Amino acid sequence: HPAVDFKYEEDCRSNEYQFWGEDTFEATSFSWRFVTVTSQESVVRSGKNAMFTFKSDGLETKYEVTFIASNGTKRDSVTKTLTIRPKIKPNFLGRDTFYCEPFDSVQDDFELTLKVPNDMHCIHWGMNNPVSEPFSNPRGDTTVGYENFYGHITDNQTYTVDTAGVYLVRITNKAFCRAYDTLTVREMPNPQKPSVQRVGQELESNTTAAEYRWYFNGTLDTTKNTRLLTPLKNGNWQVQLISEYGCESELSDSFSVGFASIEDVGFKTNNLTFKVFPNPSDGNISIKVSKEGTYSIQIIDLNGKLIHSQESHNSSLITINERLATGNYTLKVKSSTKSGSQLITIY
Repeated sequence: HPAVDFKYEEDCRSNEYQFWGEDTFEATSFSWRFVTVTSQESVVRSGKNAMFTFKSDGLETKYEVTFIASNGTKRDSVTKTLTIRPKIKPNFLGRDTFYCEPFDSVQDDFELTLKVPNDMHCIHWGMNNPVSEPFSNPRGDTTVGYENFYGHITDNQTYTVDTAGVYLVRITNKAFCRAYDTLTVREMPNPQKPSVQRVGQELESNTTAAEYRWYFNGTLDTTKNTRLLTPLKNGNWQVQLISEYGCESELSDSFSVGFASIEDVGFKTNNLTFKVFPNPSDGNISIKVSKEGTYSIQIIDLNGKLIHSQESHNSSLITINERLATGNYTLKVKSSTKSGSQLITIY
């Protein structure tokens, strides 16, 4: 039995080591010296037992550890070289994740590759089964029975998964330091197929979602975060729902729109203010604008059909004499830079 010896236990996640000194000649004073082999940087600790955190900076680093014992008349020491490997970071498999439910059994879009740190001594992969935690006694002896680990045993650094479940791994580095991690993969449902209904002059999805993609004649037109849409074009509209996880529904059935207002083209969105009188009227209408200029006038029914149009030049007062059916109409006035609209009523 050597006159002086020491044992130690490693914490893989922090590279913190607990050291226990031993001697056979009833020593009364003890010290430790930790020396980085490459730089010869030295740190000294006192006491029979010591705690020390090694630096590896992400690279494998060698340290010489010396334990010195003395009783005044006798002095002895022992030196061991320790290879300090990069810390095993917690949650090294990554964050829990999810995939969207496939629309049919043929579709299989999800695939995730799990990866453990490099340069491991051995790797054990498992799924949906408990893993025994490591047992350590006060002397630093760590034992984990391989028979207590249920799952797929392999030396592969990566493991590819394509279904929901709880995936787990036990890794052992070349210093025989063991660590565990788990990662949960969930299958998220897709939103149900929506339908589109008319609410006044707007379209509405019958189902709520995080986002709404509106399609016009089969082509994506706009994405909104509210379930209402004011259609600016007449034609076939559909909506697709997007959940908070990004999962997509099927497209709704087409909804035919014939009531959309004609979209302003070639004009800026600046509002043009004007007065209309009388309103309601019998079709004889006067329009007062702020200054003289050239203006384009349109009267549009609630189905989006253009009923009347005219132009006015070098005047700030515009008159319309038109026989119109009883009802409500949109009156639009446009200049070269601005446009505005008001609702008028014909009796």
